[in-house]
Amino acid sequence: MKKTVNYLKTIFSGMDEIELEKSCFWECGRELSKYSIRELNFIHELLQENYGNLVVFSLRNLRFMKLFYEKYKEYPSIISDYPNVTWYMHIIIMKRCRIMEDCIYFLSLSQLNHYTSCQLERTIIRLNGKKPKNHDIIKRE
Repeated sequence: MKKTVNYLKTIFSGMDEIELEKSCFWECGRELSKYSIRELNFIHELLQENYGNLVVFSLRNLRFMKLFYEKYKEYPSIISDYPNVTWYMHIIIMKRCRIMEDCIYFLSLSQLNHYTSCQLERTIIRLNGKKPKNHDIIKRE
């Protein structure tokens, strides 16, 4: 696990929290997908010893990195296909959408309409279970 901690440190070295890229979260998620939730807790503790309370290495964020990779591993172009979708928007989608078809629908909708994270979450809640047939993407006027 120390090897994983060193690997994670390498990925994020030289970046501050503002400039973190989704590709870093993807790489970390791939590494973290090897571990159970219990082991993630231990990795989190090791990272806290070295980085203190850096938000990027919070236990919650480590779990989302793992989920991000596991959910989208069959869709590696997800990052480049939706460049305007932020990390937080991905978290919203992962939390609110169970099936991949819904994830892709809301990623596309967000990209097309330049949603903020608040707009995205409201739209998911409003359309939950009422999405157009065939997931036709709706451009807002």
